[in-house]
Amino acid sequence: MDKTVLRQHLPVADGLRGIAVLATMIFHIQFFTLVAGAPLWERAYAMVAGLGWAGVDLFFVLSGFLITRILYDTRAEPNYYLVFYLRRLVRIFPLYYATLLLVLVLLPALMHIGHVAPSGATFASPTTQFLAWLYLVNWDLAIQGFGFVTPFIAHFWSLSVEEQFYLVWPAVVRALSRRGLMALCVGMVVAAALIRVALFSKGWPTAAYVLPFARMGGLAIGAFIALAACNANDWMALGKWAHRAMPVVVALFAALVAKAGTTGFGDPLIGTVGISLLSLFFGCALVMLIHGAGDGQAQRLVRSPALRWFGKYSYCLYVVNQPTMVILAKLGITVAGLQALLHSRALALLGVNVVGIGICALIAFASWHLFEKRWLALKHRPQLNHPGIIKEAVPT
Repeated sequence: MDKTVLRQHLPVADGLRGIAVLATMIFHIQFFTLVAGAPLWERAYAMVAGLGWAGVDLFFVLSGFLITRILYDTRAEPNYYLVFYLRRLVRIFPLYYATLLLVLVLLPALMHIGHVAPSGATFASPTTQFLAWLYLVNWDLAIQGFGFVTPFIAHFWSLSVEEQFYLVWPAVVRALSRRGLMALCVGMVVAAALIRVALFSKGWPTAAYVLPFARMGGLAIGAFIALAACNANDWMALGKWAHRAMPVVVALFAALVAKAGTTGFGDPLIGTVGISLLSLFFGCALVMLIHGAGDGQAQRLVRSPALRWFGKYSYCLYVVNQPTMVILAKLGITVAGLQALLHSRALALLGVNVVGIGICALIAFASWHLFEKRWLALKHRPQLNHPGIIKEAVPT
């Protein structure tokens, strides 16, 4: 394998992005709509759906892979930094800041006009608002905790981690050799795990979940894969290693869940070793899917039109899904609420998922075609391109 892996568009990446955002949405649906006293089967479902937070870790691995392959492929270009940051800007900033404007400015103003005072549970404190505009929501969460930051923007912690990481990563990629970068990636994975252990030992589990130094492991695994793909021998060795490591990683994580009795990231085992194992699992899956780029069953599933559709619109789905789930729950669109209408708890659970995901999909489709595409069109301008740069269909 050579630079073709770096230059070609990878449909499996779109499908994996779709899986990541669907897992995240299902997690938020069960988090905001399931109620106490649920029957055993529903609690079992909640435990599985409750692992959907790991969709963020899949996003981290994918982002580390996709961004590092761009950076490494263009590191010798004279306008290396300018092009990278301008392309990030036109992809990430418009929708993010439009959402902040809606949630932090327009909605509170409209509620004041309607003589309804905004509550602290709905709108953010001045400090939170200030940090949100600077992509520092994760630091606010690390200090205050999830219960003290409005759920309308709390999920932006993961986007904040990425943006903080990419403030420094381009310079690192340009400064080090490929082998040096790969060694650094290994060190970052180990360091992130140790930092999470240290933070948990100090009684700061939220900080262990949201701070960039504690979550850089997934990004580093994705970056390592991109760098290994630059060399045929490294790429073949990584493919063999991934096939051997995958069952071991799965077995270890299953044992961890059995020991902890939960899939929640707030558990010390899951929030430390578990996150590392999940990132390794997603890294192995990515390598195996690219290696088996033919017509295997797994490749066909991940490259399916449905998953790639969700992958295409994943950024807006990520942005709007948690606020949507919060609003639906406040409107009574919960399992308990729909059960009274459908007379079936199973149908009510299905209905909540269909309604929540369906509304988010409609919003994302409209956002892409009415708003995001206008900004993405700027990527065709010469100043936002290098010769031979990857034309990714859905930039991360």
